[in-house]
Amino acid sequence: MQHEMSRRSFLAGLAGTAAVGGTMAMGLAGCGGQPSARGGSENGSAAAAASQGSYAWEQVPEPIDEHLVSEELECEICVVGAGNAGVVAALTAVEEGADVVVMQKHDHVQTQGTGHACVYSKLQESLGIDCDEFIPRAVRQWQKDSACQGKWELLNVWIDHSGEMDDWINAHLEGTGIFEDMTYDKEWRTAEDYISWMPFSCGYGNEDPTGEVGCIAAMTELGKQAEQLGARFVWSVTGERLEQDDSGRVVAILGKKADDTYVRVKASKGVILCTGGYDSNMEMRAKYLPHSRDFPECSDNFGEGLLMSLWAGARIEDGPHCTNLHFDIFPVSPTTAWGSSMPWLRVNTEGRRVGNEAVAYHWIALQCGEQPDGNTYQIFDSDFDKYYPAICEGKTGLFKTVPDMAMCRAAYEPAVQESGLDTSTMTDLEVVYEGCVVGGSAYRADTLEELASLAGIDADKLKATVDHYNEMYDAGMDEDCFKEYQCMSAVRTPPFYCIPRRPYVLGTLGGVDINEKMQVLDTEGNVIPGLYAAGNTSGNLFGGLVQSMAIPALTIGRAHTFGRLAAKYCASEA
Repeated sequence: MQHEMSRRSFLAGLAGTAAVGGTMAMGLAGCGGQPSARGGSENGSAAAAASQGSYAWEQVPEPIDEHLVSEELECEICVVGAGNAGVVAALTAVEEGADVVVMQKHDHVQTQGTGHACVYSKLQESLGIDCDEFIPRAVRQWQKDSACQGKWELLNVWIDHSGEMDDWINAHLEGTGIFEDMTYDKEWRTAEDYISWMPFSCGYGNEDPTGEVGCIAAMTELGKQAEQLGARFVWSVTGERLEQDDSGRVVAILGKKADDTYVRVKASKGVILCTGGYDSNMEMRAKYLPHSRDFPECSDNFGEGLLMSLWAGARIEDGPHCTNLHFDIFPVSPTTAWGSSMPWLRVNTEGRRVGNEAVAYHWIALQCGEQPDGNTYQIFDSDFDKYYPAICEGKTGLFKTVPDMAMCRAAYEPAVQESGLDTSTMTDLEVVYEGCVVGGSAYRADTLEELASLAGIDADKLKATVDHYNEMYDAGMDEDCFKEYQCMSAVRTPPFYCIPRRPYVLGTLGGVDINEKMQVLDTEGNVIPGLYAAGNTSGNLFGGLVQSMAIPALTIGRAHTFGRLAAKYCASEA
């Protein structure tokens, strides 16, 4: 194809430095399906390192008692996890002719996100999107954002195969009522170091207005199709331990059932780990995500895939890991405060300003981590309708705004009306912020002192910060943080508003070392036979502290693309 030459020509000069490092661990082996420890010179140092780990999870646990194994299954490929990577891997593997078992800790498909990133897809071609035009700039920015720690070879794999992945998913969604759209992302960013619009991200909608949308809709459908083609789903079973033969090859996995017994799944060709990251494992976060502090998580991923790999001799890339930090962005309900992308004055509990509020939201999330309690507070007045158009016109920062205010109004208006207020004369934005107050996600007060009391902010320092900020607004210059003037707003007209903002960990983006075939590598950089990883279980693609948004939705784009490739490579095992 025409784009082959162009992408190879520019990618050749964009090589970054691969992330290296990790924790050494001893592998476990099973002979004839029996778990046992492998020793000897090849693994002795790894065992010693594991036993001296700082955390209990770094030490190889005792083998699981054989009498606790209540069930055995045999297959060619066992996919562990039924999320974005796992469902794609399962459907691909069964289409490749493999006998597939899917082990899932929940009783249903579980995913996050609205869509994925891809390039050179049929959808992009139909929309007249020239990927060759923007990929070089995006890759260069990705390198900068990741501090050149992301492995460029893996990014190349995504570039080469994500279009085919997207075409494949869309072919499977045809006739289901679930569709893919990428037109909504136009002009969502204009920060100087980013492209004005990034036609990477594809979102999933549903022709049925009452139906599921986003990745949960698409992946649930693909999971059903995998099951129809013969994939066996083992629900409510959590993967806990890999088993290896004397050569070190992964030959089986033990999963824990609700009754505390185990099912052993023997996989003659391999195990594909798609269990997500370690969002809910606070000890792992303490080691690998110190910048996330104690931010809340939004999943129940405890790093099962990373731990199983570690105990089997795999290497986890050095920390600190990259992560995906988010605020509440989308208008879900009045209990979800809207407007994290709005550059209102932002202070900490002490009432002090935290920095330039118009930078990309994920950088603001890092600012939160430096505050006394990890919280920040957006402060603005009742003239928000006055400032909002100017802010949108300036289009600074990563996100301009949530694009559809009518949609926002529809989400918040019922609660406002239920509170007894007449919304007929309110603007969309008034309805939204009143909805935040009614829902308890925002505070409103007639004085700054009262507002500070409600939010738990130092009142005197908040008043001083606001006075100084107003002076800079009147002077037409943010001489402290140099925020663009169109993103400034005076705070003078009561009532005053405060929205507490605490980021949450949407996903961890550091994982086990893999090569371009999604094979997991040991501490010496050698392939662990029969073991693959995809999605947030795998590492090496993202660097830096927070996800680069030069390629939005790359996290799920990576999951879908690498899940599909892992299945193809595993299915081709002799």
